[in-house]
Amino acid sequence: MAFTGVVLLFKGDQVDPSDSYLTALNNAGFRTFHIPVLQFTFVNQEPLTKALQSAHKYSGIILTSPRCVQAVENVWSFKIYEHWNERKVFVVGPSTARAVRDTLHLPAEGEETGSAEALSVLIARSLADQVNPKPFLYPASSKASPNNFSGIPVERITAYETEECVDLRSLEQVSSGRIVCVFFSPSGVKAVLPELRRRNLSFKSIAIGHTTEEALKREQQPVDEVCESPSPEALKKCLKRICRGKRRCAIS
Repeated sequence: MAFTGVVLLFKGDQVDPSDSYLTALNNAGFRTFHIPVLQFTFVNQEPLTKALQSAHKYSGIILTSPRCVQAVENVWSFKIYEHWNERKVFVVGPSTARAVRDTLHLPAEGEETGSAEALSVLIARSLADQVNPKPFLYPASSKASPNNFSGIPVERITAYETEECVDLRSLEQVSSGRIVCVFFSPSGVKAVLPELRRRNLSFKSIAIGHTTEEALKREQQPVDEVCESPSPEALKKCLKRICRGKRRCAIS
């Protein structure tokens, strides 16, 4: 029997019909809605440009999301590319790696990591034989944890500000039936959870990564599954486990 409920993806700032998660889940038989929860404003473009023009000062650059890549792309040029082509580029997850390859035309390491914590381990290994390594440039969200990459020399520049901006009108059509909510970030948890509770909706929760898991736990929200890597395939596995747990669907 097919899954008869809905999957709500709380992520990003706009609905993208070609979103890899949306496409993969719909193709797998899950009725899926993408609900934007945030809006972004790019800031500090001049300091970021100056930093990118001084690639010799850095061991490399750390990019934790496609939005970070977009912030860099906004000030990117061929002259900057020539210098960074010889530096290490570390990323979190396949979508960020793909953005780096497609827009900055640089190779990336860390595609298999699903969190800043996991990427920190990879970066630390790369620095193991260096005595006084140069810092990594780290363009970040205004809401990124100050503890990200602790123990690794970084020069952090806030490249974009994140604000809550949730339009939950589409929830009107899913007010009943089985609901699985997928939270992609702590910001999304903060923006969405109060409204879900106000509507008294019953739902299962999936967290993308352990940072988001901790955000849900702080709000006393049960976490049914944790997606270990930020990829559609990993999310499909989580959904299938939820299905098997209730024995109400069987999607292969």
